[in-house]
Amino acid sequence: MNLKKLTLYSACLLGVCVASPALADEFVCTPVAISMYNQGSPGRIHVECSTSVAIGTNNIRFFAVPTIASADQNYASRVLSTYTTALISSRKLTISYTASDTSGASWGCGATDCRSAWAVSIR
Repeated sequence: MNLKKLTLYSACLLGVCVASPALADEFVCTPVAISMYNQGSPGRIHVECSTSVAIGTNNIRFFAVPTIASADQNYASRVLSTYTTALISSRKLTISYTASDTSGASWGCGATDCRSAWAVSIR
């Protein structure tokens, strides 16, 4: 289910959250694979979901983070831990992203099938 809402993340018990108010797009993801790539600068970590969300003519099934985040060098590590925990425990993820943001293409998150995850939590 894709929901839009005004969200303010201040803390999460399980997962990674960003303290930032934004008009959020959210997607509930059943993870089927996690990949790490070190090609380019920076590389990326992404989760592949069992279903996709339609954005225009694109079907987004990957949600990624760069391996180097300017504000927080440990962010990618925390996201990887959250993705992995959900996958091995057969739990779902709620992923917040911005549907119109295709800037991740500069670090390997394809504009037609991937979006940058700015908040992730385990359901």
